[in-house]
Amino acid sequence: MKIAELLQSLAQEKVQIANRPKDQLDIVALEKIKRGEDPNA
Repeated sequence: MKIAELLQSLAQEKVQIANRPKDQLDIVALEKIKRGEDPNA
């Protein structure tokens, strides 16, 4: 598998996973943690 194909498949999988409500909340929490904010706020 070429690197471009691998990256494309990973990107597609992330889009599919992120469409679930719980995973969207997890993504928001991770973004808050990266910014140093409280993910529970």
